[in-house]
Amino acid sequence: TKVHEEAIRTFARSAETRENRREGRGLPLLLDKGNPFALPLKFLIWARFNEAKTIRFGGHRRRRRRRRTWRSGRVGWPQDVMAKTSSRTNMGPLAGILLVTALLSGPASAFYLPGLAPVNYCRQSEMQKSCKSEVVLYVNRLNTEESVIPYEFHHFDFCPIDEANSPVENLGQVVFGERIRPGPYKIEFLKPKTCEKACTKYYTGGDPDSDRRLMILKKGMSLNYQHHWIVDNMPVTWCYPLDNDRQYCSTGFPMGCLVRRHPDGDEGCMVNPSYNKAGYYYPFNHVDLTITYHSGATEEWGVAFKQNGGRIISVKVVPSSINHKNPDQPDCASKDPIEIPSSALPNGQKMN
Repeated sequence: TKVHEEAIRTFARSAETRENRREGRGLPLLLDKGNPFALPLKFLIWARFNEAKTIRFGGHRRRRRRRRTWRSGRVGWPQDVMAKTSSRTNMGPLAGILLVTALLSGPASAFYLPGLAPVNYCRQSEMQKSCKSEVVLYVNRLNTEESVIPYEFHHFDFCPIDEANSPVENLGQVVFGERIRPGPYKIEFLKPKTCEKACTKYYTGGDPDSDRRLMILKKGMSLNYQHHWIVDNMPVTWCYPLDNDRQYCSTGFPMGCLVRRHPDGDEGCMVNPSYNKAGYYYPFNHVDLTITYHSGATEEWGVAFKQNGGRIISVKVVPSSINHKNPDQPDCASKDPIEIPSSALPNGQKMN
């Protein structure tokens, strides 16, 4: 714009006068009198940054704020580098182009995102430096579309976790509210587990602490708060069928559900249609994890462990609600779900 051009010319004349007084000690001007835009990139940015602050409009008199001079030792181009350029040349725009080109060009063959390098897993008996057997499952904060407030995993009365070994989060994860913690499940590669108990929770009607913990669980289920788990830097996915014979997969799965009463019929749970008792909560206290991996039997990276190891390519979860009659001897084949009434537990009634 004309205002921008005038600001640059005014600044250039003032800088040229100061340069003569400094006897060459400052930054040489790369000014071509026929081209007012042939200033160094640093001057262009500086003039544009101060444009709104130094130029006044309307009935006020235009004034120029005194600017600090650029000297060697301050932030900017080194004095010895700038001394190699002529004080009467038209290399300003070209220097900027060369700088951008230097930043954009560079080797890319050895580049990978931190934390996303392939990880080799193997059996416990084959564990060595090139592979590991422990598959760590991380939990994250829970969120919902019904509320803007997320909660950490320990806010709800889930199995306790060891937050002392939490991974270091980068700036982006912190800004977006990620709270990644090691989960309560112990998984070893190529070692299937069936009906492994993680923990047991007890609730007693009339006990203030039990009523508070149970109320928080009910609130989370009524607002459809979602788990977000991570394995090997990949989200654990939950897949369920749709009405049109298609399948939908999500990176989150609910902590439970509430069957609400509706005039045109009660609303059941998407996880299992048999969870349909109106006015009751169904906490998903059981998960089935399926880990799919790429075997290293015929791969160059798997020569150390062959078919006894591989790389994880996906992890899927199927949540469900199971009412174990005996917590010390869980029966995962049971079809009876846990049903929590909307009202508070009667005094003395126990539930686990």
